[in-house]
Amino acid sequence: MSDDLIENIRNLLLSGNWTTNDSFELLKNLSIVVNNAKFENEGRELVIRTLEYEYLLYEKEKEILYSLVRTVGLFPYINPDVLSLQDLLAYEFHRPFNMNEDIVFHSVQAQIYRKLLSGENVILSAPTSFGKSLIIDAMLASKKFDNIVIVVPTIALIDETRKRLSKVTDYKVITHKDQQRDERNIFVMTQERALNYPDLGNIDFFVIDEFYKLGLENDSDRFCLLNQIFYKLLKTGAQFYLLGPNIHSLAKDVDVQPAFIKTDFCTVVTETKYLKPEPTPEEATLETCKNIKEQTLIYCRSPNSVQKLVEYFINDGFGTYNPELEDVISWISDNYHPDWLLVRALKSGIGIHHGRLPRSISQYIVRAFNQGKIRFLVCTSTLIEGVNTSAKNVIIYDNKIAIKNLDYFTFNNIKGRSGRMFKHFIGRVFILEDAPKSELPTVDIPILSQSEGTPNKLLVQLNWEELTDESKDQIRHVYDQTILDINIIRENVGIDPDCQIHLAGEIQNNPDDYNCLHWERIYSPEYDALEQVSQIIWEFIGKSDRSTRSNSVTSAKQLAYKINALSKNNDIKQMIQREIDNENHPDKAIEEILDFIRNWAGFKIPKYLRALNGIQKHILGKMGHETSDLSIYADRVENMFMPPSVIALEEYGLPHQITLKIADKLSLNDGLDVVLEQLNSLALEQVNLSDFEIEMLKEVVS
Repeated sequence: MSDDLIENIRNLLLSGNWTTNDSFELLKNLSIVVNNAKFENEGRELVIRTLEYEYLLYEKEKEILYSLVRTVGLFPYINPDVLSLQDLLAYEFHRPFNMNEDIVFHSVQAQIYRKLLSGENVILSAPTSFGKSLIIDAMLASKKFDNIVIVVPTIALIDETRKRLSKVTDYKVITHKDQQRDERNIFVMTQERALNYPDLGNIDFFVIDEFYKLGLENDSDRFCLLNQIFYKLLKTGAQFYLLGPNIHSLAKDVDVQPAFIKTDFCTVVTETKYLKPEPTPEEATLETCKNIKEQTLIYCRSPNSVQKLVEYFINDGFGTYNPELEDVISWISDNYHPDWLLVRALKSGIGIHHGRLPRSISQYIVRAFNQGKIRFLVCTSTLIEGVNTSAKNVIIYDNKIAIKNLDYFTFNNIKGRSGRMFKHFIGRVFILEDAPKSELPTVDIPILSQSEGTPNKLLVQLNWEELTDESKDQIRHVYDQTILDINIIRENVGIDPDCQIHLAGEIQNNPDDYNCLHWERIYSPEYDALEQVSQIIWEFIGKSDRSTRSNSVTSAKQLAYKINALSKNNDIKQMIQREIDNENHPDKAIEEILDFIRNWAGFKIPKYLRALNGIQKHILGKMGHETSDLSIYADRVENMFMPPSVIALEEYGLPHQITLKIADKLSLNDGLDVVLEQLNSLALEQVNLSDFEIEMLKEVVS
């Protein structure tokens, strides 16, 4: 058999010109390809393409097609009603235990599932359409485990995973540190949250999603935290399942003795088409969109790139108003600003998704896209990392992430968002520049390999006897110094040890200069003290953090001003208007405020304050000076000076504005578990909410 036969079948299917008269010849040739092991991937691709035209086949021809589907391992696509007894037995063999009767694994999913079920550890690299998460659901359904940790890379994935698991298991799903453990628990958390949870208990099984982020080339702060939680969970002896896409291999120095499985098994076909970026990339993208009828993601490198492209679309008059979006447009206009780009985009039926949007709004946008209310969704990489969408098409408008060129790994990850099992057999990817060189990464796990370049803030988490000779030489000075206890350094996860030691030495040598660390009013410090603390954060603790500087905060004075302003008035609408009154454009005002709330108030400031708290208590406490518990204020900043459950519900998809609107019906200071119970029993006729607000509330309690 030659490659010509494969190409002839593919061309016939691509043409769309074949009729029922061509069916038998097509199936005969397809059978020849499928039954040749040399062409396994090509055979599976052609079978998937043929499924797109199943409606053209007679019943007997469908039986032949389903037999070929079985041969290539795509059991989920099979209609069991037309199977022979032999095929039906094979079909039932791929059904996981204790799950919905409609769930059937494809052949490689079943292989992974059986390995895990037998107690093996598995590290899996598989395409986006593989169905890696369904294996997690099946392992939970087996009820082998009592306490499970699932580490996900983003808060958006916490809620998506929580909602999915709440439907398929009777475990208690825990996402926040104020939730109490039950007899059987699933902790669904980012690496930061998993490290900060008071007591995970005896862990039986853990999962790390997007495990490639353990590698050195990723964000220096979060990759350290991910390595640390992996190391902590590994030490429990629990079984594990690490999953991610498009990985070539593990670094040779990584020794965890799992089954590393790399597979190209796909359940959808991806077609790539090059677009000439003429006369401009914007025009080429716009013209392509005008000829597309299905759901389409448009990938951009950054929020600024998203803004420019969406403005271009709007100015051209592209898009169609969808009356189903009227309520959300009205709500966002009332609670943020009517001239915000997101509002103007939604009026044209275009969605926006990037890391600066409020989490509840981001979730709504994805949901509206999947429901078909929005046809075009312009996004950054925040939507690429695991959030499920129903896009048939992906347009890669930028060939970068921020300022870095797209590598082949990331390119494949973005491509993988096209097509969707059971919805689109074939996904299409449009690119304006040549695809990156075909080269997949080898993933290192520095906490295990201690490879060159492993930062001190990660090495310090290992016990001295676990360090290699090279690593000992690298951080010997951290152990030899006597200023700051090694346990304090370790508690401040992700903070460079040298920065901590430098700050500790400054406090020890000049204690009177650090009186600003003793706050008389711990809930509301004097502005001078807040400004001095912001200077310490800026100068010492955040010094080595590459992500410290951003457009929303450019100096210590500005940091203090914004923290104080947030504490005095956390009404976002009023904050936006204040910025606009200072001659800022609505888009600029909103973007900067949301960036500050998400990245600074929600993550950096609390982390830095807690680190500073541990250091100052240790040094000043030893010297007999009074100290304050800065972690109390850190918690307040992290929660936007509102009860913690309000921000937790924002992550679950309920905007804090809605939660505060029904605050009199909820015990917001009694913890998330209590509030969730109250929401579930809330009579909707008792609350004065709009249709959109009720929709958002139902989405959380469902």
